[in-house]
Amino acid sequence: GLLPGTLLFLCVAGIVLATHVLYLEITLAVKKRMRLVGYAKQELGVVGYWISAWTYTFHIIGANLAYVMLGGGFLALLFAQLLPSWPTFAWQLIFWASGACLVMGGLRFVAKIESLATWLLVGAMMLVAFVTLQSFDVSRAVIVHWPKFFFPFGAFLFSLSGFTVINEVSELVGRRRDAAMTAVVGGTLLAALVSWLFGVGLAFAAGGSSRLPDALLGLLPTPIAWLIPLVGFLAVMTSFIMIAEDIETGLQLDFGVSKKMSLIVTVLA
Repeated sequence: GLLPGTLLFLCVAGIVLATHVLYLEITLAVKKRMRLVGYAKQELGVVGYWISAWTYTFHIIGANLAYVMLGGGFLALLFAQLLPSWPTFAWQLIFWASGACLVMGGLRFVAKIESLATWLLVGAMMLVAFVTLQSFDVSRAVIVHWPKFFFPFGAFLFSLSGFTVINEVSELVGRRRDAAMTAVVGGTLLAALVSWLFGVGLAFAAGGSSRLPDALLGLLPTPIAWLIPLVGFLAVMTSFIMIAEDIETGLQLDFGVSKKMSLIVTVLA
């Protein structure tokens, strides 16, 4: 329902914003370059170090696996007419290889690619939201299912969290507090707004039913139906390359792994 979903989304967005700001405060307060595991070791001791090392590792592996699977699926949809016989697995390999190659360019290069892809993503999401919101139906807007209030919590959290990019943002602006805080707060709020509009638009267009990504193609007019897999691809690719960049830097700063070996591990991960 629109009202319960919006309330939960706002709660999750507030939690995510708070964690982003608090983590940024830590990165700015500690002068030494580190990543999450390093900060945990310094501030929480050995126990905090090992807990964060294991949980963060599994988090990264799970997220990257999801991104590769989804990214390959969206690529398959994008090129379904051009290369219909190609299996989804082949597109997943292409997605993984493309992301790995981008990471080899370093943080500045990744940031440029990320910036371009993000603006394309925002533009595509806003266009989809604009088109799909044309199907706004007041009768659907007032439907509520309070017993399922927490059902989309995980999806909302996963879509809004940008925890792994906070360090990169801080370093890209030269660790200047005002610039870093503006980027983190503004970026988090803008992402939340665009994601909410996109989700509401698709919810109305789908008539309240849950559909798989390929079925979502039917929600838009045929000439722009390709925007759905494009949005999906850009969303997972931008996240994938920034997580990969965080892995590489974290291995070097927090675990003392050499630059060459950290790049190899990142590419294979």
